[in-house]
Amino acid sequence: MTTAKFFWYLHRLRAMEPAEIAGRVMEKTRKWSTPTALAEIDSFQLSPPCPLAPPRVDKREAAPIALRDAIAVDASRIRDGDWNLFGWKNANVGTPPRWNHDFLHDAPVPCDMESAKLDHRSLNDGADARCCWEINRWSELVRLAQNAWLNEQPDDARLVQQWLADWCEHNPPALGLQWTSALEVSIRLINFCWIDAIIRACEDPELTAQQDILAQRIVPVHAWWAWRHRSFGSSANNHLIGELAGVVIASSRWPSLTRLGCCGERAWQLLEEQILRQFAPDGGNREQALHYHLFAWELAWQAAHAAGDLAVAVLPRLRAAARFFVAVSPSAEGWDYGDSDDAAITPLFASRANAASEWRSWLLSEPGGHSIAFWLKDPPIVPMDTNSAVWTHFPDTGHAVLRKNGWMLRADGSPLGLGKIAAHGHLDALHISIWHQDQPLIIDPGTGAYFSGPEIRSQLADGPAHNGPWPTTGRETPRRLGPFLWSEQHPVPCMDITDDQACVLRFASGNSPFVKRTLRPSGDGIEIVDDISCKTAHQVTWQFPPQSIITTTGKHSFTLRLQNGSEFSIHLASDDPAKMDLLENVVSPRFGQIVTAPALRVTFTNHLKTNIQSV
Repeated sequence: MTTAKFFWYLHRLRAMEPAEIAGRVMEKTRKWSTPTALAEIDSFQLSPPCPLAPPRVDKREAAPIALRDAIAVDASRIRDGDWNLFGWKNANVGTPPRWNHDFLHDAPVPCDMESAKLDHRSLNDGADARCCWEINRWSELVRLAQNAWLNEQPDDARLVQQWLADWCEHNPPALGLQWTSALEVSIRLINFCWIDAIIRACEDPELTAQQDILAQRIVPVHAWWAWRHRSFGSSANNHLIGELAGVVIASSRWPSLTRLGCCGERAWQLLEEQILRQFAPDGGNREQALHYHLFAWELAWQAAHAAGDLAVAVLPRLRAAARFFVAVSPSAEGWDYGDSDDAAITPLFASRANAASEWRSWLLSEPGGHSIAFWLKDPPIVPMDTNSAVWTHFPDTGHAVLRKNGWMLRADGSPLGLGKIAAHGHLDALHISIWHQDQPLIIDPGTGAYFSGPEIRSQLADGPAHNGPWPTTGRETPRRLGPFLWSEQHPVPCMDITDDQACVLRFASGNSPFVKRTLRPSGDGIEIVDDISCKTAHQVTWQFPPQSIITTTGKHSFTLRLQNGSEFSIHLASDDPAKMDLLENVVSPRFGQIVTAPALRVTFTNHLKTNIQSV
């Protein structure tokens, strides 16, 4: 064991309560019984699926033409092995796919080692587990099944069944990377439920018979594995929501899974607890990562459909969470705060690249959400006014959003993240993101990748990569100790909305005993005022989007030109001499995608005013 890994385990242990430590020990010893349990599962007989259980598909004639066309195009390239990963990376994965390969880094991953002995955080040849899992979630197979049914292409259904059988041959239970994460097991299970429902809707006896065989081979072991290996303790974040959701959905469709100990009603009770724990009363997700907000919400919403009347008590929280997502998301190109791995669960959208916008449109009952509406029917939210020209404040999770005169401002006054380890949080306290006419102007730098690029990942999650005032001497805490581990939480910033519609954020920590940031509309623009109570120099880094151009027009003045030709003036004023540097920084528009983009770093003491105006 390397020194770095030893200290990671040490810090991870310190984040655990005694009950979790005991649970980890039991988890290690339980692996000895896995072969016996798997042998018992082999003899388990799965009952036929319940025909009324979600997911349900009907009235294919109601499918939008645009959805049919998009699915046909996707199916054509998928059957040729040309897949679109993370919404941006085109890769030929083979036919059938090479399931145990990271196509982003062109590296193989282990498939014959015991999963319990495999460290997915540290793979050989620069492989990233998340990049390999991308093709093993079976969402492309759902897409082929959709084409088989909607566009009456039964050969695609046969291809799905062939590839599922091939997957089973190459990924036996408890061996290789595909069984190291119960969340990944559960996502496959959810998507198999969709595949099963869609292929049976084709009403082809041969396909149905083969589907019975595949269900017997796939469903029991996946449901049992997701339930047995579900997350707990400090690891119980969105993963636990996903693991429980898979058990709820599969148990609704195949009630006989209860005989394996996978009780859908018990799983829903635990899932309900996690929904209320992870989504705050104001609807925000306490992981403080916007993409994971949508990810966890979709999992919970699909499970709520399967739970039926059991879900009544938690629906108000899920509606609040839907409202939050609509409020803080831009209607076009977004740069999410916190971790984002561009995860998609079930391809209910028309375009993977625009999935977040389609979800937002569906929640608002707008035309752009028609594809999702076909699969999920009515959204859970009453359309809201997203251009009220006043701040929308979410005090429980520490965010505020203003839409006015074509501008959108999103201010972050949030805690670092969920629980002791704050796994998916970034050091973005007091960061603001700005859009104008749906074009990103001031951005969050993104995520990078989880395991294959630790240096870039740490850099993008760190305070200097965000535009909250940061002391030039740095801050001792919190420190990143691993891909999903922080040393501690930072103090929670204070956020207030004043009567004159200014958003005021205050933060105190270590070398910054008091930092205050005030945001307000000013003419056809935005004014940001930063005040520091100590003599320590601070930096603000205004990160602009890729392919924009920043030029100096005066001692304290600049012009920013966006890719679409829009121009903005930026004027800076400080009580003391300020240093201004134009930079080219690394940013990450999508998971695994690394590009450079211009930035303006301002070093100052005491006071800085930044005024941004549309030209």
